Amino acid sequence: MLLTGGLAMAGKMSGGFIAKLSGNAKAFIITALAAVVCMILKNYSPILALSGLFLINCTMPITLFWANKALPGREGLAFGILAAALMPGYLLSLI
Repeated sequence: MLLTGGLAMAGKMSGGFIAKLSGNAKAFIITALAAVVCMILKNYSPILALSGLFLINCTMPITLFWANKALPGREGLAFGILAAALMPGYLLSLI
């Protein structure tokens, strides 16, 4: 449990650095595609599942940056919209 939380935090932190080094769009595409591959293959290895968790969290700072750019002066609203967008997936997982 602590490992998954640590990987999520490390992914969010690393995502900002990766985007700074390689550009937002390139970092987003590469990490998102790698996360999809990891999630498809997650049944074969728990390391792939944890890698996918890390990679999907790498995309989060980029989406927050883009949302803040789209809604200047409304950073809280941008964060709230992104957080609310997670709810349908969470609710579907409860079924």
